[in-house]
Amino acid sequence: MKRLEDLFIRSEKEFKSYHNLVDNVFDQNKTLPQQVFCKNFDCFLFQEFDWALSDDILPTIKELSNVTLDREFLTAVLQPDPTEYYLKEFGYYNWLKTSVNISNEDYVNALWTHPKGSIADDIITNSNIVVWLSHSLQWAIWGDRDMEICIIGMVSTKDSVKNRL
Repeated sequence: MKRLEDLFIRSEKEFKSYHNLVDNVFDQNKTLPQQVFCKNFDCFLFQEFDWALSDDILPTIKELSNVTLDREFLTAVLQPDPTEYYLKEFGYYNWLKTSVNISNEDYVNALWTHPKGSIADDIITNSNIVVWLSHSLQWAIWGDRDMEICIIGMVSTKDSVKNRL
């Protein structure tokens, strides 16, 4: 198992690559209740925000990824700003690139992993807007702490994950 710190994106090139994926799915200039999804998903499920920052989200992500054959997923904090705040303060991004095979315990521990000397800057404590997505872009999740909601967007198929969730 990798060290949990190794799950965080540190390279600017890798960050930009993942940022492009995020931009393909979400309109980061909008906030709820505006339409934050710019990709055409035709199925939406709703959950409480606290669900998303617990090990309860992982079975859903694994199920989504199983249908779309994704092997990894991204957990990305959009607010506070990953470059203007997190990179500037701590030298890396508060974005996790994670295998779908990660254990619930390791995933939650990664969410609790904080920069050295700043215990209040782990993802669970210091995140207002968090998104989850995969390379397939067949599903994505937008979480908004202030609105206390998560929206799971997905593309329906004949083997639709919505039927399995």
